[in-house]
Amino acid sequence: MRRILVLRFRALGDVLLATPLLAALRRRYPHARIDYLVDAPLAPLLAGSPDIDRLLAYPRRARPRWLSDLRWALRLRRERYDLLLDLQGSGTSALFTLFSGAPRRHGYRVRHRHYFYTLKAERGWPAARGRPYAPINHFLLVESLGIAPGDLSLRLPSPPPGAPDPLPAGPGPCLLVAPGATWSAKQWPAAHYAALVRDRRAAGWRVALMGAPAEAALLAEIAAGSGATVLATPAIATMVAAIRHADLLLSGDSGARHVAVALGTPSLALFGPSDPQIWSVLDARHPWLRRELACSPCGLTRCPVAGHPCMNGLTPTEVSARLAAMHAEPGGP
Repeated sequence: MRRILVLRFRALGDVLLATPLLAALRRRYPHARIDYLVDAPLAPLLAGSPDIDRLLAYPRRARPRWLSDLRWALRLRRERYDLLLDLQGSGTSALFTLFSGAPRRHGYRVRHRHYFYTLKAERGWPAARGRPYAPINHFLLVESLGIAPGDLSLRLPSPPPGAPDPLPAGPGPCLLVAPGATWSAKQWPAAHYAALVRDRRAAGWRVALMGAPAEAALLAEIAAGSGATVLATPAIATMVAAIRHADLLLSGDSGARHVAVALGTPSLALFGPSDPQIWSVLDARHPWLRRELACSPCGLTRCPVAGHPCMNGLTPTEVSARLAAMHAEPGGP
């Protein structure tokens, strides 16, 4: 195997959750060229990774889209890959896989797309084989190559020397809060975040808010109700540096949480519609909170239940108490 391409366009957490597979490929094929195709804004996340020879930055927003995709399909075909692993399972990734001409094209058994692959795997890890933590599922695509799940640690490249600390200076532990959510069903209310931040600041903690440009209004609302510092709209490098230097991270089920796991920064995640058995590592430094409800986890992007109980039912008081306990634990931050 000389040339390998792995496809996982989005999102930040999903791109990072594929790093155990990339590391396993590097161990199995140490002399192969391993390329990783991701959305262009996410490419800096893994720049310099020893498990990746080339990061290919896919310009999703390029227009006209059809022409951009055609050029990318032709580019991938010219690379003459021996193996292509489609972790995305989208229409675009399936077409890229087919047009690559790779003799081995492995992907998930997704309706209307699986016939583009030479090897098809089920998307979910079989329950009979243990806990279905998300990174382990990717190994279903490479079992036929003799690659089994082993080290499932999430991996980020080492930071450049002298990378600055973007967090506010001062005494007391620093809590970094990443309140954004890609689904409305995952969103903890802004008023809850503001109350939580006020409580931690009253206890002498420094608190900073961080989010994507689309979350600016949410960050402003929380800051107005709590007095927390809002980090300037962070580039990927700034986000990683902020999480690296924080004492604790609070977030929902989001990419920031996975970055914290990769960096070893203790974190607390608030779960509602998504399943922590799939989307959270089992590590005492990275607990989660969720309501035990008959409707949760549901996997829905919008909550159809009045009052959104799985998220709204998590109170600022209990979240604040859990953070305080994490800080007080022996060996805690």
